[in-house]
Amino acid sequence: MATKLGLESAPRTLPPPPASDGAQEVQGAVRLVLDALGDGRAGEATLALVQAAGITPDPEKWAAGGIGRQTRALTKAGLEVIVERKVVETIFIHTEPGGTSLTAPDSLIAGLDAVGSRESVAALLGPVELSGDTYDRYVVEGRFLHFTFGAGGLELLTAMVDAP
Repeated sequence: MATKLGLESAPRTLPPPPASDGAQEVQGAVRLVLDALGDGRAGEATLALVQAAGITPDPEKWAAGGIGRQTRALTKAGLEVIVERKVVETIFIHTEPGGTSLTAPDSLIAGLDAVGSRESVAALLGPVELSGDTYDRYVVEGRFLHFTFGAGGLELLTAMVDAP
């Protein structure tokens, strides 16, 4: 009956983004983040991100609920993940200089300075897609990276499949 109403299940993963001319490429732990975007909640790329955050999920629990069962541990590691229709759509990373490979700006994205200054982000990624008083958003490899800055540099990186 759900199919008749147009409520059939969504695919477990989103197709990769289309290649774009002059696409920005980044290196560092952010590769794990970009790979997890569009992946299924229990997909291999999603699992790699969870493991990089220092979390070793129980295989049976992972199979049953994927990333949904890791919410509390991810929050402690500085990450928040939004899953819609069983697909990872948004990942928030609360950054801190000197943090882990996923939370320290200079290891999260290779080439950034230690605090993730707005200037170092712009020098690395080039023209912004959207900008405001405290944020810049870039299109990187067909995904959106939204950088929120405070007085001390990068405070939050939001990686998104689609922009609002």
